[in-house]
Amino acid sequence: MLMEIYKKTTIIIIVLACFTGVIPGAPSAAAADAIKNITLQPGSDESMMNFCWQSLSNGTPVVQLAVYDAASSRFPPNAVSFTGTVTAAAKGYYSNKVTVTGLKPETDYIYRVTNGTRMSETYRFKTGSGSRYSALFVSDAQIGASGSVSADKTAWEKTLTAALGKVPGAGFLLSAGDQVDYFLESEYDAFLASPLLRQYPIAPAVGNHESLSKSPLHSYYYSEPNESEAYGVTPAGGDYWFRYGNTLYIVLNTNNTEMSQHDAFMAEAAALNTDARWKILMFHQSVYSSAQYAASPSTLTLRKNLVPVIDKYDIDVVLSGHDHSYTRTYQMLGGAPIKQQNTDSQGRIIDPAGTVYLTANSVSGSKYYGLKASPETYAAVRLQPKAPTFTEISVTDTTLTLTTCRADTMETIDTYALAKPNATGFTDVPANEWYYEAVLYLSQNQITGGTSPTTFSPDMLLSRAQCLVFVMKAYGIAPDTVITGNFADAGNAWYTGYLAAARRLGLVRGGGDNKFMPDTTMKRQDMCVLIYNTLVFLDKLPAGGTLPVFRDAAAVPSYAKNAVDSLSSSGIVTGSGGLISPGGVSTRAQMAQVLYKLLSR
Repeated sequence: MLMEIYKKTTIIIIVLACFTGVIPGAPSAAAADAIKNITLQPGSDESMMNFCWQSLSNGTPVVQLAVYDAASSRFPPNAVSFTGTVTAAAKGYYSNKVTVTGLKPETDYIYRVTNGTRMSETYRFKTGSGSRYSALFVSDAQIGASGSVSADKTAWEKTLTAALGKVPGAGFLLSAGDQVDYFLESEYDAFLASPLLRQYPIAPAVGNHESLSKSPLHSYYYSEPNESEAYGVTPAGGDYWFRYGNTLYIVLNTNNTEMSQHDAFMAEAAALNTDARWKILMFHQSVYSSAQYAASPSTLTLRKNLVPVIDKYDIDVVLSGHDHSYTRTYQMLGGAPIKQQNTDSQGRIIDPAGTVYLTANSVSGSKYYGLKASPETYAAVRLQPKAPTFTEISVTDTTLTLTTCRADTMETIDTYALAKPNATGFTDVPANEWYYEAVLYLSQNQITGGTSPTTFSPDMLLSRAQCLVFVMKAYGIAPDTVITGNFADAGNAWYTGYLAAARRLGLVRGGGDNKFMPDTTMKRQDMCVLIYNTLVFLDKLPAGGTLPVFRDAAAVPSYAKNAVDSLSSSGIVTGSGGLISPGGVSTRAQMAQVLYKLLSR
């Protein structure tokens, strides 16, 4: 009660100040060039970065940027300057917004900002790869909700530090609204105080608390990419989107309840990003939660009107907050849970039908809501750990994984993964991996069907049977259907006919006692012998070149020397660190690469 009186009194004082021209606590003239609250937001794509800060000077805002040089203690003289716009903001301050372009992936940058008088301190940030990255998702810091701005600030910074300690390579942060409690400037200052927000970009949604009394403060503190001036607009801001690698992120201001506007905005964003592999939507008020607002009239209305729009645009993941508790739904489609989904051996949902909705608990613990007594039909997981939480979003072109942790103990409380096969047909062969082209070639030419219909298992150690079938299929050698002789342990398995053909043609030798040992791992020396024998049989042995010098060449057994020398001199088999490692074993990815080198010549 006392807090509410304090807040209302503060608002009255601010309103009176607008009429009298005297603002309590306004900065003195001596600090007229002060700069505060420098923040980074994602740009339109990962080659851009948006900057925002408040200043008491309305001079032209400038960001000076250069590649970081650890050997130099001076700010680089060759820094590039980017200029932006300045507008009047709150309490005598100005809001400065600048977009930096031309950023290179996985590069460490140093920067500083100025309005022409005072220069800020220098800060650093590092760009990600875009093709394989992690981001962090949080919600409802709601600084001030506990009654103490200072305590909430400390708790928020503690969670932020813990989350980035766990995921130091995060490309950016996502916050689903209610960063502050009562649109007070002191609350924004507290939320943005952490030095980590000078290093990691944050993409915030507008929460209902940012929109109280139609406050415009939110718009002064962030420079959001592709922000609409027509759709989802309130004084706090409008809908916006950005692209990071293969993922389209759409952020809605659902304090604007005109669903036709959000529909139109999502249509525009989707049309401009038709090649996006993943689509993630974020807004504040959850449509599928488990606590105080789970079945409120406003929630039911939003669910009725917004869910059909979400279904229309094939959204993979929806991120929300508002209910200060944790809920992760089943895959949802048409307002109903779709519990029957195809999964792989790791439990990932393959080519998922519908959308998964995740409601975050409070990131600061400034306020928690208790769960409803009866579980909801849509809730796969519902938790109230009474501890701040955060979620890591890990993305490749084939997988999207959500891992939620307690910030106090770092315990994982929920994990969920989606998978989509790419052109290889597999969900575990991302397009940016060194073996992607090799597996793609083998897959498209029906040389491998993988270890399951959707997995190739690139890191699995290669068995003797797998190696044999790889080579036989690669060169079109059919399995024997009538078997007159075979190894004693050939059995009646998927490789039996191929093993019989290979033995009949003299391509393989056993391991003693008339056994092939098909399930044991294939040594590199024996892989070379199998490939060499097959190429000699088919008269396809590639021309050799200069024989590389390996420090362990003497370890190659005599029966494998011709094979190892031939394949290494032709560049088909390479060593590592000056070693050929004849007794070592290979992975399925390495075998795919060897065959790709041979077949694509």
